Amino acid sequence: MAIIRDAKKRDLEQINNILEINGQIADVRKEDIKGFVVVEENRSVVGCGMLKEYKDSVEISKVSVLPNHQGKGYGMEIVLTLVGRVRGRPCWLLSVHSHSFWELFDFHVVPKEEEPERMKRQCRHCDRRSGCDRVVMFKKGI
Repeated sequence: MAIIRDAKKRDLEQINNILEINGQIADVRKEDIKGFVVVEENRSVVGCGMLKEYKDSVEISKVSVLPNHQGKGYGMEIVLTLVGRVRGRPCWLLSVHSHSFWELFDFHVVPKEEEPERMKRQCRHCDRRSGCDRVVMFKKGI
């Protein structure tokens, strides 16, 4: 049986491992742990996701599940947990390869010219800049 819980500092290595295995940037530091939730199955972290807070909005990022645990609904549970914590604030995310998934949660693609600068900066450090189908998505606070 799996549980979703707030991440702890001891989870840091497992979180970065999950991100790296799934081709995401594994740059999570101790000070970032506060915004993370993890999926734990049999005492092992098998998935993660982060909610980053800004003054005027929030951002969901680093949602990832180990390949051998995908298809069990863990990604959906992570997202539901994070969206539940948004509490009506405007919410941004950077989606790669999963745009239709995020549309299930009422996120909409943002035109490139309307992307916040902080979202554009994330892509400047990625080695897949030119061959990626990434889009910025937004959900209005309700």
